[in-house]
Amino acid sequence: MLTIGKIVKPQGLNGKLKVLPYGELDFFGVDEVFINGKPIKIKETSFLPNGIFIVLDQVDSIEKANALRNKEIQIPIEIARQILGEDRFLWQDAINCNIIVGNQNIGVVKDIDNFGSCDIVFAVSHSGQNFSFPIVDGLLISLTKNDIILNKSKFDEVVCFD
Repeated sequence: MLTIGKIVKPQGLNGKLKVLPYGELDFFGVDEVFINGKPIKIKETSFLPNGIFIVLDQVDSIEKANALRNKEIQIPIEIARQILGEDRFLWQDAINCNIIVGNQNIGVVKDIDNFGSCDIVFAVSHSGQNFSFPIVDGLLISLTKNDIILNKSKFDEVVCFD
């Protein structure tokens, strides 16, 4: 399962929910989600300047909507891959990829996390030294099935070695 967002709060009295998306999917083409491991159909999705709003099947009151506050929304990874298409990647695909900086393989991705403002990559060099770096504008050149290729000058600016 892939977590694609979190329910922030009810919107109105009839069960509409404001959602905080966790990435680029933004609920385009998503008909069914999982909350607490249970499938639930999306009846309506609204994309407004102040956020994304969804109406879920069987959530028809503010009380039912409030019960879902702060719950994470998931979809099967296979559905996410279908929505994104063949030329796009999920961050999970980068785990265990080589990190290439200036034509040199410097290590392997071990984990990726998001702390709000950007994604942070946690990695280990081939000598065993841990390091991390944020994914910021101008850093990522490309992502292939096996390699993350990074801009050397930008990498040197943002990398943090333990």
